[in-house]
Amino acid sequence: MDEIEDLRSFVEIARSRSLSRAAEAMGISKSMVSRRLTRLEAGFGARLFDRTTRGVRPTEAGDELITRAERILAELEEAREVVAARSGTVLGTLRLAAPLAYGVHALTPLLGELAAANPGLEIEVDFDDRFVDLIESRFDAVIRIGTLPDSSFIARRLAPVRAHCVASPDYLARRGRPAHPRDLAGHDCLRYLTRGGSEWEFVSAGRRVGFRPRGRLASTSGDAILRWAIAGYGIALLPSFMGGDAIAGKRLERVLPDFPSPESALWIMRPPGGYVPAKVRVLTDFLVARLGGG
Repeated sequence: MDEIEDLRSFVEIARSRSLSRAAEAMGISKSMVSRRLTRLEAGFGARLFDRTTRGVRPTEAGDELITRAERILAELEEAREVVAARSGTVLGTLRLAAPLAYGVHALTPLLGELAAANPGLEIEVDFDDRFVDLIESRFDAVIRIGTLPDSSFIARRLAPVRAHCVASPDYLARRGRPAHPRDLAGHDCLRYLTRGGSEWEFVSAGRRVGFRPRGRLASTSGDAILRWAIAGYGIALLPSFMGGDAIAGKRLERVLPDFPSPESALWIMRPPGGYVPAKVRVLTDFLVARLGGG
């Protein structure tokens, strides 16, 4: 298995362009990565990387090896999964990306259950609201909310998502309760920061009504907006998986219930291809079963 581990280290160095970053990604020492590379170069009789002030870059021989090494490792992983599947076991590391707020509020307990039910499965989750490139970031799957862009990735709908306007009882007692989306112009709105700006949308008589919220408090964190709303600093538009507990506990109240936001959806996406790794299939089936797939 030394040759396999040497190939793993080689591929990680090629991806990260650094022995230090490769060692960090693999959870081993830099000296171990260096020894594996030296052993691999000796075995092939060729230098595989050139050292630069910024890290390393593959030589011509290294470039020739990269694709083949990735294919060897992928086929080995597939073989392990096929053998394990015969005994009903799921093996390997599942690398998943998910939105921060949804991950913290809803996905975390589900992944804990999935890990408990599959002792051979390791789960690594990156909770972040940024757009994730599945291929370059080497994630096995990604969870997304909203309208999906056109792509070759395979997507499965997991559940509907709808946002609600909410505010604390204290805020509504002080500032009054808006009766129509246009009334929000006279209120402090807690804004979610996005690159293109944020517009709140409502459905009225079958038509969409847009409103550009204004307010002194804004954040890229849904949790910050939730806390501000509970503290009485303004009106927030929050997905139901975030505000539901606070509404049930009467710390927040629904605002504009007759003007719902357009329904969105929760999706799981994976790279294109006919072969679906067992770990991705198990994750997808589990989430569809728990969330309804609607």
